Amino acid sequence: MKRNFYFRWLRVILCLGSLMLFAVSCDEIITETWEAVYPVNTDNIPEFVCETSDGNILSGGGIRSNSDYSPSVCAIVMTDSHGTMLWTKTFDQVRNIYANSPIMAREVSNGCLVAYLDYDNLSVNLTLLDMNGEHIDAWSFPTSFVRVRAFQLTEESILISGWTVCDRYDANNPSQCIMYSNQSTALFSLNGDMLWACDDASNVITATRDGGAAIVTEFSDSDNDTVHYGVVNKINASGEREWATTVKTGALIFSDYCTPKFIRENETGGFVYAAYYGPVYEMRLGTMVSTLASTGRVVRSVYSNDQFIKGLRENPGGGYIITGYVSTTYSLVDDLVIDGIYVRKLTSGLSVDWNQEFIATGTDPWKMSYDACETQDGGYVVSGSKTTANYWLMKTDSLGRIDVAAEP
Repeated sequence: MKRNFYFRWLRVILCLGSLMLFAVSCDEIITETWEAVYPVNTDNIPEFVCETSDGNILSGGGIRSNSDYSPSVCAIVMTDSHGTMLWTKTFDQVRNIYANSPIMAREVSNGCLVAYLDYDNLSVNLTLLDMNGEHIDAWSFPTSFVRVRAFQLTEESILISGWTVCDRYDANNPSQCIMYSNQSTALFSLNGDMLWACDDASNVITATRDGGAAIVTEFSDSDNDTVHYGVVNKINASGEREWATTVKTGALIFSDYCTPKFIRENETGGFVYAAYYGPVYEMRLGTMVSTLASTGRVVRSVYSNDQFIKGLRENPGGGYIITGYVSTTYSLVDDLVIDGIYVRKLTSGLSVDWNQEFIATGTDPWKMSYDACETQDGGYVVSGSKTTANYWLMKTDSLGRIDVAAEP
């Protein structure tokens, strides 16, 4: 009797174990990988990419230019989770912006919101689409900016940084301002109300959750500009500076020149900051990434030689995802040779979680990667360009790989 009792419990335990193993196998998520290029305007480069709440992929961009003399034609592309294009929309008469994509889009509560600066009058143009790409509404509002260095679209506001006074117009093109003054950064509501403005301006800006912003200004320690660094300015919701922190490269030898590239708020209320570093501006050695506390204190800085950042965002599951290009030539900027692209995952403490480099080979190598976002299956979508195609997306697994179809 006792022996049968033990056997019964053993069978119960074995059955429960089998059920648990079955549950684990059923919950395993298969991460799909793919690459795709899209037939959009040849000048378009997808400088931003994000996943929508229904699992589709929203991307878009134009072409960066330091010239205001001709407008851009920009594209927004929506694909499904497998990379199949669902729809695309183009927008013309877009003002070029040097520091970031001339057009931005994001999912909002009632659809897809697209924002760009009008070429003729520098007003902000906004278009609301439904998630099928159908037009819902469009509106615009004027700004006082005559030249814009950077802008950022959030779910509730638009942050713009640039110049508000034109000192000289082009004699051959009177509508084009060629000399500027009076730098400023301003936050606008989506209806066009200016919420605040301050005297700091930069190519490197980000709106913050408290209604303020972080603006990275650049300074030099010497007359010959051999020691160069960024200063992170925290602006509150009234447009006043709360604190300013200098971020330098530390004790690195021959790397005193730092060129700010990105600033983003993190989940702790602090910031993650990124810059190129090198001995002089014309020669870059790699990328420095630093974290700052909410008080402005620099917590940690890490360095990656040969990797040059083009995209940075906080990961929903923690840490940061970085994209950019690889170059081992250490040549001057004008003679730069791009060897390939990279995708790098850092923990919140800036330790390397994983790093993938895709070195250029074959007849159609990778040329640049601009952005990446985590997807619902744990993988990542990367946006960029290849040698023969400007508009390119890549879907990786959870470790940034494209040569496998499932988690290890």
